Amino acid sequence: MTGNRRLFSTFPALALLAMALCVSHSSAAPRRTVELSHWALSNGGVSISSARYPLVAVADRLLVGLPLGGSFPGARATQQAHTESVRLASAAGGRVAKLLAGGQLAVVELPAGRDLYAAAADILFAGAKFVEPDLAVYPARIPDDARYADQFHHPIINSPAAWDVATGSTSVVIAIIDSGVDTDHPDFVGHIWVNPGEIPYNGTDDDGNGLIDDWRGWDFFNDNNDPNPTPDGIDNNHDGTPDEQVSHGTLVAGLAAAIGNNSFGTAGVPWNATIMPLQVFPDDGTTFVSIVVEAIDYAVDEGADIINLSIGCSYEESFSPAINRAYEAGICVISAGGNNGKELTDSQSTWTSPVCNDGPNVFVDNYVLGVGGLDKHSVLAWYSNFDTSSASFIDVCAPGTALFGPNYYDPSVPGFGDYFGTNTGTSFSAPLVSGLAALVLAQNPGFSPAQVYEEIRNNCDNIDALNPGYVGALGMGRINCGRTLGEPSPPAPVTNFQAFDTPNDNGGSVTLTWTKSADDGGGSGSLTAYHILRRRGSTGAFQQIAQLAPGTENYADTDVVDGNTYYYKVRSTDGTLNSETDISAGVVPSNDSAPAPVDDLSALDRAPDDGGAITLDWQNYSPPAD
Repeated sequence: MTGNRRLFSTFPALALLAMALCVSHSSAAPRRTVELSHWALSNGGVSISSARYPLVAVADRLLVGLPLGGSFPGARATQQAHTESVRLASAAGGRVAKLLAGGQLAVVELPAGRDLYAAAADILFAGAKFVEPDLAVYPARIPDDARYADQFHHPIINSPAAWDVATGSTSVVIAIIDSGVDTDHPDFVGHIWVNPGEIPYNGTDDDGNGLIDDWRGWDFFNDNNDPNPTPDGIDNNHDGTPDEQVSHGTLVAGLAAAIGNNSFGTAGVPWNATIMPLQVFPDDGTTFVSIVVEAIDYAVDEGADIINLSIGCSYEESFSPAINRAYEAGICVISAGGNNGKELTDSQSTWTSPVCNDGPNVFVDNYVLGVGGLDKHSVLAWYSNFDTSSASFIDVCAPGTALFGPNYYDPSVPGFGDYFGTNTGTSFSAPLVSGLAALVLAQNPGFSPAQVYEEIRNNCDNIDALNPGYVGALGMGRINCGRTLGEPSPPAPVTNFQAFDTPNDNGGSVTLTWTKSADDGGGSGSLTAYHILRRRGSTGAFQQIAQLAPGTENYADTDVVDGNTYYYKVRSTDGTLNSETDISAGVVPSNDSAPAPVDDLSALDRAPDDGGAITLDWQNYSPPAD
């Protein structure tokens, strides 16, 4: 049997995703399935379905590609397709259950207990184009949170693929050192840290840490046990905006770890993590280094796993002892890269804190995972710092522009009557990375900070191609949650896809243009080809009409008929996994160019009319068909 395995399909098993979704069974009885150890390819390689799910297929069924030219549209397959499919199925003792894809794909049912590998070898030997198992197909996991669609950042950082692998654990604690957290927000219920050594409201320092009743964190700015923001409607710092910091910490906490799949609101990067709220900012205005350091110390002493620092100031060495202590205690320290829009270099005069407090051995240690900010198109945001230093203070990047998530909610206070809102800055890039660190730790509880950082950094998408002015200045690139957790990811789809009638060519072609995939020469670098898919008319199956090399950003379809309507898609592929554009609008090639000029015009005096007229003659001219 091993020798036959090299004979099978030249297309990897997962390429059947779209086809398998089309298969329906007339019988309500569940089909017997079998778990395959692998499915060998013609080149001897092996394809597995994913890092999470086993390679499961219908036990007595194969999908067979028919070696037929052209397509067979319509509900009924042609007699040619029927005859060929019966012949191939018979080679393995099977029968044709149905024909799909316009008569190009046969569903072949095999006798019970028939070995799939041997049957596939027999059918392939009889002349099939390809033979593959009817694999189980697993959807990317999407939460049911009502406002998930407003969170554009999740698809960009590939959160759904990560959720196929893991959704986190409440045993992982993220300390949010910020402006306080709305601990009563419905997106946090049951996920706010509770101090196991403290008895609430008994007026006693039960755990002996010097703080009374710190049962759910602490407000270090106001020195009390309520880490909730306290808006008062007053412009306390006289900058023209009252209470501008109130929702900052709540949004940071929500982006990091809002409860996912709870039918309400939004989803964090992990759906399950615990938030330790530590307030260091007032309702508006600034705080001080000593207060932040005190909060870091508290997070270390109380056993946080991750510390999120969405803060920034001029470089202060005073941050370093606390950060060093946290890192050496096994705590991941994630910091915003800063919103100065400046270059971080080897010169200390360019540094900011805490992102540049990277350990005692400058240019060697990496105690802080620094995060730069991107816009919605993965271009470095105008406000974000970037890094050309040899220290790599900014390790990775993540979206930070107009991120949507939980706000502080109190309808009795003007301006706080909405559970959700948006904000912009590297403050909101950082918690996405803190959330990813929480997913990594949930899967690998024994990982050190260095191991967590390595997993996140080494699985980033290279976005240099989208940022030609900042090549090498964006750390390792944009975080990719799915790849970090080991989930195979298809190359990113192309963007800016358009299909239109080619001008001035007498309806002879349709032109397609696009911007290449982020994984074409960048990102994962995994793209191997573009496939052009076309459908004639508003119904029927798409057919592949061309395969193009990486780097291509246009195609002219010259196999068209003037006046017909065509629809197109562009598929990005790595040879195994695919992503596609939406279907283009219908395009009708038409003769839109000017007719040829008359080149044999004669002008003669008409006789006899006493000079009353001139006759023009172009009788040998051949006009265009339209």
